[in-house]
Amino acid sequence: MSMKHFTRAAAALAFTLSTLAAQAAPLYGADNTLYSIDSSTGASVAIASGNSAYRLGLAWNGNTNTMYSVGLFDGTLSTVNLSNGATTVVGDSAFQLTGLAFDTTYSTLYSLDFNGGPLIRVDPTNGSAVAVGGGNNNMLDLSMNSAGVLFGGGFGGIGTFNTTTGAFSLIGGSMTWTAIAFDENDQLFGIDIGGDALYRIDTATGNATLVGGKIGGDVRGMSFAYSRNNNVPEPGVLALVSLGLLGVAASRRKKV
Repeated sequence: MSMKHFTRAAAALAFTLSTLAAQAAPLYGADNTLYSIDSSTGASVAIASGNSAYRLGLAWNGNTNTMYSVGLFDGTLSTVNLSNGATTVVGDSAFQLTGLAFDTTYSTLYSLDFNGGPLIRVDPTNGSAVAVGGGNNNMLDLSMNSAGVLFGGGFGGIGTFNTTTGAFSLIGGSMTWTAIAFDENDQLFGIDIGGDALYRIDTATGNATLVGGKIGGDVRGMSFAYSRNNNVPEPGVLALVSLGLLGVAASRRKKV
């Protein structure tokens, strides 16, 4: 390959990688309607409506690329077809569940008892559930980051759960969240109880920055959908790769 062609190829690859990094994973939210949400603006589009099977929680299994949901007051775990909103029942948890999060390390789901009860572990293969512990935490939804830390969002802001004991530690914040979700870069997003808008949440303080939108009415489930095994490298890594390629090109140019 000539020096000229190599330089062009390196620049083209750098551009392609940067473009891929800029493409955020798709975000979904649900009340009785399933929505596709633009995480950069908060704009939403309805996919399907009139289904209470995803009324109180959504969680994405990045190992198998499966979206799970919990229904309205019946504790039923289902899977969701993201193209048309159709749901398939997995099983009954025997709890009244609210909120849902998937642990990719241990391939299990976490939820909360709707009546202020304990943290609950749910088997994604059959919907059966066991109480972990804790309770009365005023949280409405759950999401787990890539480090395996389980966050809750609800009245009083955000906090974290000990997945062994169910103990809850409040971080704080001035807003009430009906739904929260981590993206592929561990940025936490939330939907507020008053305006149904999308926010970015600082996990250290609970402070929030408005993104925008008016998403449904009382959305209680939200989740990004991306494969844990196929993540696009972070922009900083891509920048280093790109600079390295261009550096090789420059080095070769000097030797010619």
